[in-house]
Amino acid sequence: MGKEKKERRKRSLENKAFWFILISALVLVLIIVPFELVMHAYTIMVNYNRESKQDLAYAVSLIDEEYLENLYAETKKRYEATPEELKQQEFTDDYRNIFIDLVDDQFLDYREILVKCREQKKLVNVYLILLDEKKERFVFVLDGDKPEYAYLPGQWLSNENGEIESFDKIRDIENSNWKLSITYGKLSGFTATNYYDITDTKGNQIGYGVIDFDVNDFFNKLFDFLKVYIPFLVAILFLGANRISKIVKKSIIVPVDALAASAKTYTARDKVNDSGATDYFSAVNINTDDEIEELWRAMVNMEEDMNDTMQRIREVTEEKLELKNRQERIQNELSIATRIQEGILPSVFPPFPERKEFDIYASMVPALEVGGDFYDFFLIDEDHLGIVMADVSGKGISGALFMVISKTLIQNETMINHGQPSKVLSIVNQRLLEGNEAEMFVTVWLGILTISTGEIVYVDAGHEYPAIAHQNGRFELFKDVHGMPVAALETTKFREGTIQLLPGDTMYLYTDGVTDANNPAKERFDTDRMLDALNINPNGTVKEINDNVHHAIREFMQDEPPFDDTTMLVFRYSGPDKGSSQPE
Repeated sequence: MGKEKKERRKRSLENKAFWFILISALVLVLIIVPFELVMHAYTIMVNYNRESKQDLAYAVSLIDEEYLENLYAETKKRYEATPEELKQQEFTDDYRNIFIDLVDDQFLDYREILVKCREQKKLVNVYLILLDEKKERFVFVLDGDKPEYAYLPGQWLSNENGEIESFDKIRDIENSNWKLSITYGKLSGFTATNYYDITDTKGNQIGYGVIDFDVNDFFNKLFDFLKVYIPFLVAILFLGANRISKIVKKSIIVPVDALAASAKTYTARDKVNDSGATDYFSAVNINTDDEIEELWRAMVNMEEDMNDTMQRIREVTEEKLELKNRQERIQNELSIATRIQEGILPSVFPPFPERKEFDIYASMVPALEVGGDFYDFFLIDEDHLGIVMADVSGKGISGALFMVISKTLIQNETMINHGQPSKVLSIVNQRLLEGNEAEMFVTVWLGILTISTGEIVYVDAGHEYPAIAHQNGRFELFKDVHGMPVAALETTKFREGTIQLLPGDTMYLYTDGVTDANNPAKERFDTDRMLDALNINPNGTVKEINDNVHHAIREFMQDEPPFDDTTMLVFRYSGPDKGSSQPE
């Protein structure tokens, strides 16, 4: 049954990776392909617009300019002089007789020019019109259509009947370098229309030249392209997603599953009280050269520490076996071991009860099952204390992995280079950039306190401004020296700053989960509300100050779920211990 669950988990992760990659690629394609098609169509429309206007200009240039001006003027004059009742009978002999004498030999010669242009260019039609602005009508002047369809001078088409475009659209098309009027008919298919202004000998516009041409070839090619391109693209995406998912399985899923199996075996060993030393994690031997390998190494170290801890627990249990019930004692020690295993951040307060020079309280409430924020504090030597507040860019499992690595590296390097926080973060920056394929980074506030003087040498690597209350005063933001986050750029130079604390000063460090907390109205908690919460009782204990902010955030959020980890640390400096000797 356990093997079946393990196989289902493997398949589930692999399938999720496959479908995530495939869907992401499809979404990207759905964004890019329409854009490319629009740009391709735009280019073709520009060419159609330019070539059709050139064809119209060429056809008009073959007609005597003076004759054309007179033809327009005479047609307009007779059309405007005709009563509207007779205009409504435009296809009757009475109406045609008004204009019939305009159809002379010269008229027919010039009409033949339009006919030849239409036939040579394989156009649907070429014709010249004037506009009736009041009635929104095309009034034909010279039509190059087939004889059975051609209009005589004075005959018209109306926008009221839906036979023509609106005049505003006609002017828009005529002034555009790419727009066309495209219509579809069951018999003719797709037809495009373009307009060209006709001017008299003085350069004044007297009408329009109109050209109708077939664009079915363009749409057919476009549809044929899509019918071939889309199935091909889907097949490529499917194969690519399948290949990438296999790579993800090999580089991530298999190592993670191996760690999970080792953890499960390790937990089972604890439950059956195996007293021997174990090497479950070291036997996995992960060599992925990335954060997973770093996690594995951290778990190997944890296993060794746990073995030592468990050995000490067993020794204590054996010494007190005669005084208490053996089973109850073993269960209690196993509970302690479980807390040690789960404990990554310092959680015992006060952390250094023997030190009277300072007091610390910190908390971290993750938004998800695991968080990406972390805090830390540790004595470097008798006169120096390291303080860390950090926020990893990722959330969930990836953020937790990066958090473990970052926290370990920062503490280790601080112990080595405790006087130079800039050097510490420079080394950590280089280490985290190695194999950082996920391009994650971490904002860090790292300070090193000289306990005997109250001076803090710090580096703020893209983190939030701290808040400081000086000697029983109110909390205010301290605009410290800011820099780039750790693992953001290889060339980052970290700048140091100093803070001088006096006895009674209190410093508050936090992550953006505090200020970015939202209520149901999507308002931010922001720094002003944070300072108000800090100043409810700025002279309270460090725990009371911490709890006041937490309570204010919960009241502000109401039932809104958190979307980021909420992490804070309160540090109060009491000054050097007068009862102890100070370091030279």
